[in-house]
Amino acid sequence: MKFGLKKIAIYAGIILVSWVLVGVSSGYRRSKPCVEFRVLMNNQENNYFLDLDDVKNQMRQVYGKPLEGSMMGEIKVADLEYSLRLNPFIEHAEVYKDQTCKLVAEISLRRPIARVEPISGKGFYLDETFHKVPLTHKFSANTVLLTGAIFEPDYPSDSIKTSELQSVLPVLSFIDRDEFLRAQVSEVVINARGELIIFPEVGNTPIEFGKPENLEEKFTNLFLFYKKVLNKVGWKKYKRICLKYKGQVVAEKI
Repeated sequence: MKFGLKKIAIYAGIILVSWVLVGVSSGYRRSKPCVEFRVLMNNQENNYFLDLDDVKNQMRQVYGKPLEGSMMGEIKVADLEYSLRLNPFIEHAEVYKDQTCKLVAEISLRRPIARVEPISGKGFYLDETFHKVPLTHKFSANTVLLTGAIFEPDYPSDSIKTSELQSVLPVLSFIDRDEFLRAQVSEVVINARGELIIFPEVGNTPIEFGKPENLEEKFTNLFLFYKKVLNKVGWKKYKRICLKYKGQVVAEKI
């Protein structure tokens, strides 16, 4: 029994000493200047909405002075993190101080999968979570263009309000997940009947997709037609391709 109590006392002492050491270390860092401000972009490949300087400048503006050289204890991480999360091009942000008196910001940018051009109002991008991202003069993303009978406002950014745009979201996701379709589809047009017309990256032959339904079947038929026919004779032989009818690809020659 005495041995058990002694063991507990030793463990409690170790924990107490650890807490003291952590507190001393934390207090030491608080009194030291920030030696470096680092920004880590986790998904910047082919995505240039923001660069490192943009993020650093934003955080310096929030703080009001250069972060490097400021006392670590004065820097409010929560305020900097909150300001980054308000940036429409940032999906996730985490700001922290490391053990070597460096301030680190880890950023994940939103990845656009489509550019939406409504009939009226501002255009915007949709990211892979269908969050609206504003257009910018700094960077034009190479994504599918979505046009036609679209009346979606650019705000609020975190929800889709109109049924027209909601209906085509599964199509955009399907295209984004498929390497072949991402390379081949240039534009998707929604007509007044809610049917889709797809324009390929190469050539200008319209593909009448019909209603945004039976996606797997329609895109599989298109892929087979491309592989067995278009890959041999080219797009210029046909003035339209129709996928509306179940199990069929109707192609009208020029």
